[in-house]
Amino acid sequence: MERLPGKHGQNRRFDTFVVMVDDTAGQLGRLFGELGELEVNVEDLRLEHSPGAPFGLAEISVVPDAVHRAVDGLQQRGWRIA
Repeated sequence: MERLPGKHGQNRRFDTFVVMVDDTAGQLGRLFGELGELEVNVEDLRLEHSPGAPFGLAEISVVPDAVHRAVDGLQQRGWRIA
């Protein structure tokens, strides 16, 4: 297991929030670009999307001191936080 890339054995705590992402071209790129502009590093990501659904859910994990900056900044930019 130690040969697999990742964050194995780390004892870091992350906070998670969920962003509703429209199912249109470029939206994930826009989301990551705006998180970068907010100086928020994404530690982990999980996506959920059902075929034919108008949006998906991006579950984003960040260090605890970045969660409010991320959520507030994304909401100010028009993103819907679930």
